[in-house]
Amino acid sequence: MKDLIVFLKDKFPTIDVENENILESLDSFEVFTLVAALEEEYKISIPMDDISPENFNSKESINTLIGKLLK
Repeated sequence: MKDLIVFLKDKFPTIDVENENILESLDSFEVFTLVAALEEEYKISIPMDDISPENFNSKESINTLIGKLLK
């Protein structure tokens, strides 16, 4: 989780990582930029169906999604 927090703060300094609603704090371009950056960093492919508030509303939910996709 620490690596994810550092990654988010480094790549997206405007994102409040402690915010419980990360997805809502981004515009649509920033959402796709975040998804692309996560895919590149973690060598995963995030399906469109997984780009949802429940998967991006907090650092914990993003971490859970990444863990699921890495399996």
